Amino acid sequence: AADDVQDSRYGALEVLVLGGEPIREPVAQYGPFVMNTRQELQQAVEDFQSGRFGQIPANALMPHVIR
Repeated sequence: AADDVQDSRYGALEVLVLGGEPIREPVAQYGPFVMNTRQELQQAVEDFQSGRFGQIPANALMPHVIR
């Protein structure tokens, strides 16, 4: 259902559908991080926390509206 500021002709729904062949490899996941092993996952989190992933500009996180 639409809220007070949403145009009622457009529902509040976002869908992302992905498909492909199974990778047949181990998967370790934590939050947004997905790696093959727990060790790789820990390294990715450490890299992120130390700033080695760079920075995302604030406006890059703005929602996009498709009508």
